[in-house]
Amino acid sequence: MDDIGIADGALQRNLAWVRAADSKVPSAFAVDAAMLGVLGLRLPSLDQLAALPAMLWGLAAVCLIASLIALGLVVLPRLGGPKDSVVFFGTATALKEGAYVERLLDTNRTHLAQDMARQAYRNAEIAQMKYNRLLVAFWLMFIAVPFWVAALIATRNLPG
Repeated sequence: MDDIGIADGALQRNLAWVRAADSKVPSAFAVDAAMLGVLGLRLPSLDQLAALPAMLWGLAAVCLIASLIALGLVVLPRLGGPKDSVVFFGTATALKEGAYVERLLDTNRTHLAQDMARQAYRNAEIAQMKYNRLLVAFWLMFIAVPFWVAALIATRNLPG
């Protein structure tokens, strides 16, 4: 396999990791939102809320909101890419179409392989960032569960 094929393979694998991270967000978002919705439905009036249920409710809500924020950070676009790249869409579209086509076709194989390798590395960085934030979001959701259950139990007999 030549240098371009190796670089392209690495780029495609890293792009797949980025897509895989993004694909986990909707289900986690739905669970977080549903848990927050249930908490909101079960929140009694403030004058009927004792200290323990309020603390449990607040801890669950804070964890779930923080999880939603972490999920939002997973899906935020990362637009920084290698400078002078003919592979990265951000630098490619900074040129007029004709200039881009000419530059792409004039690029030698070595430069193109290096460009693709740099883009593969950048996407590896993006994938790692996304998975780190996804891990935080899932941990916050898991941490919220016992507080959420306890808050629901503590408020089960309060009129809402």
